[in-house]
Amino acid sequence: MNEKKSLVSVIIPVYNGEKYLEECIQSVINQTYKNIEVIVVNDGSTDGSLSIIYRYAEKDGRIKYVNKANEGLVKARKTGLSLAVGKYIQHLDSDDILCADAIEILLNKAEQTGADVVSFPFVFRDGEENEFAEFFDPDEAPGVEFIRRYLNFKGYWMVWSKFHLRSLYSNPIETIDISFGEDLVLTTQLLYYSEKVVSVDIPLLYYRVLPASMSHSMSERNYRDMNAYLRWILGFMERVGWKEVLKKDLGYFHLKTIFRRRQWGKVWDVYRDLKYVVEYLRLFPEFRDSLSGRERKIVNLYEKCSCLAYFKMWYYKRKGKV
Repeated sequence: MNEKKSLVSVIIPVYNGEKYLEECIQSVINQTYKNIEVIVVNDGSTDGSLSIIYRYAEKDGRIKYVNKANEGLVKARKTGLSLAVGKYIQHLDSDDILCADAIEILLNKAEQTGADVVSFPFVFRDGEENEFAEFFDPDEAPGVEFIRRYLNFKGYWMVWSKFHLRSLYSNPIETIDISFGEDLVLTTQLLYYSEKVVSVDIPLLYYRVLPASMSHSMSERNYRDMNAYLRWILGFMERVGWKEVLKKDLGYFHLKTIFRRRQWGKVWDVYRDLKYVVEYLRLFPEFRDSLSGRERKIVNLYEKCSCLAYFKMWYYKRKGKV
C-alpha cells in the first residue's frame, strides 16, 4: 500500500439512481486503499436515492453528501469538486462499479510516475454480459497525444476513466450547457493541462450499459449537444493554439461527426456541411478509406452535382438506411 497515504476524493453525482447506487457506493467504501473521501452529490433525485445516501453516510464517516436542486451532471460534479480536499480525484457514475483494488493501483501508478493523469480500461456491463472495452492508450505520453488518439476514435473521453490530480482544476476550466458529450469537454481540458499522462492495462471499472440512458438516446437534445461540443472543441483548440498541431485529427473528428448526423435523419444539416467533408478529403485523401459505402456514394455525388447528393440522402432516409 502507498506509504504517503495521499487522500483520494471519489465524487459520485446521483440523479434517480436508487437501483444501482448501493452497489456503487459499496464498491468505493470496500476499496483496499482506505484513505479516501466519498463525496455524493444528490442532484434533485425524486426516488429513494437520498435515503440510501443518508444510510451510508451514517455508517461510514468518509462519506460526505450534498442534497441540491437538479441542475445536471456538470454542475453536480462541480459541486463535488468544491468540497474535495484530496490530492487526487476519481469521478464515478452512480450506476458503475470500481474494482476492489482500483484506487490502490491508480494511486501507486500516479505516485511512482509523477503523472498528472492515469488512464485505465474498463468493462462494459450489459445485464449479465461483460465485454472488455478496447484500450488504445499509450503507456506514457503528453496530454496532446491522448487527445490526438481520442479525436481519431481510438479511446474514450469518459472522465471516470481518468484518475487525476485535483490541482488540474486550478487552471481555468470551461463548461458548456450540455448533457451529452460533457466528458469530452472536461477530459480535453484535463489532458491539455497535463504534462504527463500514463496508463495501466488492467480493467478497473464496470461501466453499466443502460438502454434508456442519455448517452444512448437519439433525442433532439442529444443532437443539439453533439453540435455544441463539436463547436466547442474546434474553438478551444484555436484558442489554445493547437488547431494547426491537431489539424488532421480535428479534421477527421469533424468529418465523422458530420456523418453521425445521418443517424438523426438530419439530411439538410449533413448536406450543408458536405463542403467541409470535401475539403478534408482534398487535404487528407486517406480519410476516404474511413467512409462507409453510402458515405462514399454521397460524397462522390456531391463532387459531381451537389443536388444529387441531397436527393440521395433523402432516398436513404425514406428507406430507413440512415
